[in-house]
Amino acid sequence: MNTTAGEQPGLKRRRRRLGVAVILLTATVAAALAGWYAFRPWSEAKPPEADLSGVDPAVAAAVHEAGDAVRKAPRSGEAWGRLGMILLAHNFYAEARTCFARAEQLDPREETWPYLRGALLLTEDPREAVAAFHRAAGLSDEPVIRMRLAETLLDQGRVDEVEGPCREVLARVPEDARAHLVLARLAFVRGDWQDCRQNLGHCLNHPCARKAAHTLLAQVEERQGDPKGAGGEASLAARLPEDAPWPDSFGVKVASLRVGKEVRRGEAGRLLRAGRVPEALALLNDLVEDYPDDAMTWGLLGQTLRRQGEPASAERCFRRALASAPDLVPAHFDLGVSLVEQGDDAGATECFREVTRRQPGQAAGHVYLGRCLARQGDRAGAIQEFTDAVRYEPQLAQGHIELGELLDLDGQRAAAIEQLRQAARLEPENPEVKRRLDQLLAGAPAKPGG
Repeated sequence: MNTTAGEQPGLKRRRRRLGVAVILLTATVAAALAGWYAFRPWSEAKPPEADLSGVDPAVAAAVHEAGDAVRKAPRSGEAWGRLGMILLAHNFYAEARTCFARAEQLDPREETWPYLRGALLLTEDPREAVAAFHRAAGLSDEPVIRMRLAETLLDQGRVDEVEGPCREVLARVPEDARAHLVLARLAFVRGDWQDCRQNLGHCLNHPCARKAAHTLLAQVEERQGDPKGAGGEASLAARLPEDAPWPDSFGVKVASLRVGKEVRRGEAGRLLRAGRVPEALALLNDLVEDYPDDAMTWGLLGQTLRRQGEPASAERCFRRALASAPDLVPAHFDLGVSLVEQGDDAGATECFREVTRRQPGQAAGHVYLGRCLARQGDRAGAIQEFTDAVRYEPQLAQGHIELGELLDLDGQRAAAIEQLRQAARLEPENPEVKRRLDQLLAGAPAKPGG
């Protein structure tokens, strides 16, 4: 008994040491596992697989490059965000949402990721979009974030939450038209016509808000029992062009990442509108070299060459366009015009017949076909084409004029006078139309030609 009693203290000490060791080992393993699980999703995460089959090679290359950056730095919020923006720029919306969600988790202090994710969620999950906009607004003073938040809240009927973001914007920019328009809409929902009018006063001349503002003001006038005022505002709103998009620095950043032939073709168009023709031609020539089967680019190059007085070169471009896209009606039309400029009325006739066959309601096709037929001595055919032209486009004064001259040459003086009268009604300030109409009324002989 003494021996057993003497062994108990040592056994207890050994058991205590073993228990402590087990606890320490368990804690160490648990910490290691926790760290492994915390790290594992990001270290092994892969970029979403966008279906790139058939897309522009430049787009595919941009997506692959951004995806490689994520694979090299899977814990980089910036890399995930850039991949998301490139995917968004090229309409891969679901994949972009995945990237922005991951970017926000890795880079929680950057407002761009929740904002863009919120914009993508607007139609599918408006409540989550509101939450995303709230998070973005908590990270930045950018007015566009608060306005998207306020607009989404209003659209969701959460009227008690709308005013706050708007007031925050107006505290910094008192004349912010977007904030005033949202407050006007809010006042309309609440039936506060005076407040609605007051806020609309800040929007009526803004290019991003004037149509919407006058439309809403028409509804206010109607609700307040002023049908005449409502009609005037509605009429004014109908005449105004569509409101321009609100500025969005985040959207601009996404748009700047777009690549491919459409972007380059758009840049060529911008250069042409700016009168920078040599630069546009250089860009278009590079484009057709990179995309030899792109009919739209061949067509734009042909139009540019034709305006530069090179119809033969333009003709070759239009033929290349039609080789890739035989159904491209503008290319048939432009080819016909380039042939007319080279004196080939017979060839142009076939082009314009194809235009009118494919698009019977295109008045310009009938006009050009009528002119070709008239120059080739087919007066009856020409009269028919001009008749079709003014039937499809009654406001086409030049069509009435040329039809009138052809009818007069054909001995149909009364019908010719009627066509010129219609032209005079459409263009009362055109002295040539008035002079020619007076001649016909006075019994002057038909003009030679045609």
